[in-house]
Amino acid sequence: PELVDDILGTLILRPDVDSIRTVSRVSNSVFKMRIINRETNLIENVVSIPREGPYNVAKQSLPETFLLNTYLDATWVKVVLEKQLSLGEKMLPYILDETPVDIDTKEDWQRLIKTCSSYEVYLNQKTGKK
Repeated sequence: PELVDDILGTLILRPDVDSIRTVSRVSNSVFKMRIINRETNLIENVVSIPREGPYNVAKQSLPETFLLNTYLDATWVKVVLEKQLSLGEKMLPYILDETPVDIDTKEDWQRLIKTCSSYEVYLNQKTGKK
């Protein structure tokens, strides 16, 4: 509830933005990521930009990268109605310290249950509970 209150409170203070989206920090820059072409099976850049661009610089000099984690988004109703866009064009980031668990499949749910169970066992071992 605190997260929802904080995001909505921030949106109220920022009528100049269309929405707020939660993001998580990622360790690697998008400029260091590649795709594998399914037809040629060769490594290619994610987006087509000259090779002498940011793809060839040290990762420490690249800007910090964030993942849109779709954990919680807040949008002004007028943006959805007037612009016909669910998030608008001007999105303010809300940086989460931890990456949320995304449950889209039965396997995701099972992984969450396993993680919680093992964490509970870990806590019990630390505190001496059974």
